[in-house]
Amino acid sequence: MNPDWAYQLFDDADIEAYIGTHYGKQILTVYHRIDSHYGAAKADFFRYLVIYREGGVYLDIKSTVDKPLSNVIQEGDSYILSYWNNQIGHGHEQFGHYPGLPDYIERGEIIQWYLAAAAGHPLLRRVILQMLSNIDHYNPYINGVGWMGTVSTTGPIMYTTCIWNALKQSPELYPVRWTDIIEDEGFRYSIFAQQGEKPERPAHTSHLPSDYRKAISPVIKHRCGMVNSINRLYLKFLHRIHR
Repeated sequence: MNPDWAYQLFDDADIEAYIGTHYGKQILTVYHRIDSHYGAAKADFFRYLVIYREGGVYLDIKSTVDKPLSNVIQEGDSYILSYWNNQIGHGHEQFGHYPGLPDYIERGEIIQWYLAAAAGHPLLRRVILQMLSNIDHYNPYINGVGWMGTVSTTGPIMYTTCIWNALKQSPELYPVRWTDIIEDEGFRYSIFAQQGEKPERPAHTSHLPSDYRKAISPVIKHRCGMVNSINRLYLKFLHRIHR
């Protein structure tokens, strides 16, 4: 469906090589601080960087599209944003309403399993800077581990809150187009999706070798190896006594 588009799949080695080549050793060092249990956080990190530099469309490996991208991207588009089709009676009812999102964001998550933006978009730059700050200030006892630690540090909570606040404060600085990316544009969250799928139990997790949502190690490794080891041991202890 997309003969005028080029497709590239990045594996772990490709990602590290890309970050090192185009963003340098300092940013690659930050990337390496993400714990190995958190492939989702690493994917978050990379998607922002690659689309900021290259422009185009990013999709999670479990996601797809049902119509040509050239029918989706309009002349003049520089950043396409969407909420879930999560209202009553729609296909993803109640999806995207994370407990960590501020109440004033009534529609919940601004979807980030896809990105569609022009290279160098200032809003995506702001997302990257917020993510780097979150990593720098990460505290597992405050920011959490597993699913909550990931979505709040690098994922949808961070992304949504950053974008919502930026557009609320200075909309004129950040040109975007809102759409319903699922119902109107034919994007699909998961090729494994099932009828009646619940947001807290997505069907695709059964196809993965591990589930980062259940991890109990810190999402971000402390710069000091000894502190990192202490944190891992203490979090295991807390997990055992609270099971």
